Amino acid sequence: MKSWRKAVVGNQATVGEAIAAIESGSIQIALVLDDQNRLLGVVTDGDVRRGLLRGIPLTGLATDVMNRTPVSAPATLPREDRLQLMRQRSIKQLPLVDEGGHLIVVETLDELLEPPHYPNPVLIMAGGLGERLGALTREVPKPMLNVGGP
Repeated sequence: MKSWRKAVVGNQATVGEAIAAIESGSIQIALVLDDQNRLLGVVTDGDVRRGLLRGIPLTGLATDVMNRTPVSAPATLPREDRLQLMRQRSIKQLPLVDEGGHLIVVETLDELLEPPHYPNPVLIMAGGLGERLGALTREVPKPMLNVGGP
């Protein structure tokens, strides 16, 4: 999982600090939280560019350039529903929050699309002629035999 915690800034952070959080967080956004860890908004590179074009300096507040209505979801939302929401809204990051709006985790599209990793890979060896299995392999090829019951 990517280090989304490095992308968190407080509501008094400057635009420059938000840029640094975007860079160090490795999820391409900065998350602006209040003192109680509630999600106030997010800042992207595009938000920063638009703010600079409006004349907001790097020393200005990140809250002046942030998206105040970011797409977020309940932390209890099932994986498939999170993936569907991200595809529908064309977003690559999804903050997951609790009932009070407190940030729990940030899900990224890359992580959701990554195939699951299992700690114990299994390899079934099925080579040879199957002569020792005798009657079991007369009608069914050895790789297709039931193992451990029907």
